[in-house]
Amino acid sequence: MAVELEGQARMSAVTVRLVDPGHGGELLWEHALTAEEIAQGRFERLDYDLFTEEYVQSHVDLLRQGYEPDPILEVTYTVTGSDGAEETFTERAEPADELWISGRYDLKDPSEDFLSYFMEETTYPDAFVIRIDPSPYGALNVAYGQGLTLGPGDVAVTILADGQMISGEGAHLERTEVAYSQGTRYAYALVVPRPASLPEAGTVEITITRRLIHYPDTLRTDVKTVEYGA
Repeated sequence: MAVELEGQARMSAVTVRLVDPGHGGELLWEHALTAEEIAQGRFERLDYDLFTEEYVQSHVDLLRQGYEPDPILEVTYTVTGSDGAEETFTERAEPADELWISGRYDLKDPSEDFLSYFMEETTYPDAFVIRIDPSPYGALNVAYGQGLTLGPGDVAVTILADGQMISGEGAHLERTEVAYSQGTRYAYALVVPRPASLPEAGTVEITITRRLIHYPDTLRTDVKTVEYGA
């Protein structure tokens, strides 16, 4: 989750919370921003896990009945007007599904790669592959490189080996149409062949930067350490 602040110089208090409207507005998590966090104008937390041990223990019966919480993000902030008077506001944002993106190395021998052998999915031998699970979006731009202009849903990828970015030579995008009862979905695979200059086995860092579809003012970057080779 991420919160962007505007006019934070006039803010004296900001509180970020998650509430569950389907369970009586239960408070799931809350954080009062420090003065330093307010001054920065942005608060981000990417490691929040709703299904922590505490939540599961206190909602066992509901979860066993198939209940799925759908939290709402609330931000309450107090601002000082030009007349010196303080006023408090609350903004709310409902959750929206974003793209599910993964990064991995596809083995040289598909018969040894569980994704091909057990899952019956297409693999791209001896390549780093960034996959986007099927979604309704059929015109996404998924590319390798830095400094790319990203529209909503677009993705940029870089791969570091020993701290150096590999060239991405031969990188190409595969797009597959998948027919479902609810309509056509589109799966993407950005295929980056392992350069001959890299050892046959080792470790790389795959950096995936995306512009969110439902919140296009937000860029999200994830870094994944991937072991490759036999």
